[in-house]
Amino acid sequence: MALSRFRTGAQVGAIVTLMALAGCGNQASILAPATTQVGRALVAQPADINPGTDHAGGPALTLYNSDFRYTSRSGGYSTDPQTWVERDVNAGEPFTVNWFGRFRGGARIQSYRWTLDIEDLTDQTPRINEATDLSHWSQPSAATTSATVGPFTAGEQHFLYVEVMDTNGFRSLATLHLTVVEAP
Repeated sequence: MALSRFRTGAQVGAIVTLMALAGCGNQASILAPATTQVGRALVAQPADINPGTDHAGGPALTLYNSDFRYTSRSGGYSTDPQTWVERDVNAGEPFTVNWFGRFRGGARIQSYRWTLDIEDLTDQTPRINEATDLSHWSQPSAATTSATVGPFTAGEQHFLYVEVMDTNGFRSLATLHLTVVEAP
């Protein structure tokens, strides 16, 4: 079982925070020219979005496994590190996370996709191999609702991103920040 520690940017040891995902909702605005560093990745951000306060109508995401469960309050994209889900994972053990989206306003979930340690969130280069090329987005699929990554080495940090898109074209993004610790 993975050792877990939950924290938000403001309250270490408090409750897990999911990327409450402020910001753009549609495909056109996500490719706006302004970018912000999010972990190791760059994410495009429209000029009229105020991260952390503006929320789009994208699907709300739930991330979970046997050790934690977190549901975002709203959908969309955010560049605010205080909204990351912070998780400690044991060195030498694989880590699995599951997810699902809640649709709004009559829209249905169209697809999910995920990536690990991508350099640029706007990079649409397809994976060369779905099992080994994790630093590119997976193929969009409504059936892909989990990912297993690792095992990792103690001291490493990784960013796992999960994106959901509904049938109206609205997207939401969750950022899971993994810190690898020695197994107890």
